[in-house]
Amino acid sequence: MLNALSLNVGEFFAESSTKKYWYIGKKSLTDGVRECLQEKDLLDPADPQAFLIQYVVTQGNINSTQVNLDNIAFFVTSGFENLLELNSPKSDHRFSRNLKNMGTSTLTDSTFGINERVDAKGNVVSGIEVSDLDFICSKLELLKIQTIAIGFLHSNLNPENENKVANYFKAKAFQVFCSNQENATSNECARWQNTLLRARMHLRQIEVAWQLESLRSQYAHLQIECLNAVANAEARSQMSVLNMDFAAPQPLEAQLYLGLEGFFLRTSQSTSELKISATSCITSGFFNTPEFSNARISFDPGPMIMGKSFAPCLLDFLYATGAIQNVEAFGLTSLSAERAKPRILESILALVRSNQERKHIDIQKEIQNIEKILAARIWSELLKLSQFKSLRISGPLADSLMKVIKSQRPLGVEISL
Repeated sequence: MLNALSLNVGEFFAESSTKKYWYIGKKSLTDGVRECLQEKDLLDPADPQAFLIQYVVTQGNINSTQVNLDNIAFFVTSGFENLLELNSPKSDHRFSRNLKNMGTSTLTDSTFGINERVDAKGNVVSGIEVSDLDFICSKLELLKIQTIAIGFLHSNLNPENENKVANYFKAKAFQVFCSNQENATSNECARWQNTLLRARMHLRQIEVAWQLESLRSQYAHLQIECLNAVANAEARSQMSVLNMDFAAPQPLEAQLYLGLEGFFLRTSQSTSELKISATSCITSGFFNTPEFSNARISFDPGPMIMGKSFAPCLLDFLYATGAIQNVEAFGLTSLSAERAKPRILESILALVRSNQERKHIDIQKEIQNIEKILAARIWSELLKLSQFKSLRISGPLADSLMKVIKSQRPLGVEISL
């Protein structure tokens, strides 16, 4: 039987089938994989049998303004170079008088305006000049950039200009990603952001592959397989929850994977990512009650338990209320988390006070109310995605959220770890 190790490599964390998780910024991917092999004795150096590492690279429901986009050139219609920046989220008004963009992308020096134009009816008003492309090509060679994302105005109606630019640079061995390949939509920002994320995913897959290939010098019989290369989109989606179980659920069964960067529900028909995640912010809701926003904070700079934020997220809430006892198991620093605990609770109290005009607030009751809101939010998303009678929970946050999820489970649904 072929020995195997499964990896889910996210933007900031690596999660393995040996139930070992680590923060890549603190411990490298290769060092973490070596520890997985050594701790579980998965690989016998004397055994000539080949060993398989299967991995998938994921980035979840993130925005292009949340990740580093170095080594990517972005081509846009001239005059729209700052459109994504203008539409990026702004800093929370409760903590700053001056609203500032929260985007962390580094595209300022690698965004190029192209003199082209397609009108709102899909007619080409201005075509592509090859001389402009020759000039840009020389600049990209100086910058040592080989990956390009293209977002032209109204390219979803007529991709002619995008395709001309793409063909030019593909002929010169550049990797090119076009926004007209996204779902047809009038929302230019959404198409452009998704195109940038596809380009970023390509670079991350190359980076992860290079790191894992370096292990071959230590393990002669190692085999490495990237599951992002699976042609079928549904199969590729299911591989993003490798740490659940390789066995597919039976009808009326479901698996919920609670990861550090994404929550996934897997059924016999499909795999879907929930909108709520460990980094979903706690904000003020429509009825002046706390709620978990669809907006997520990045692990760079990080949640409050990492000492780098002012807005509490789900991960902060779980730690401050004692649901998470040891953040070091996730590769985070316990000292920073312990210092952040009173700040997290105070932030939650400040949110409650701003919504309710009361002199005395019972923090325990407020925590219980937020737990009920959390449970209702999770179940509303689960039941919207699928109907099931049995739910198995796994992942690094499974133990921490088990009590909350059980508290409002529908009648007739069995839950287990």
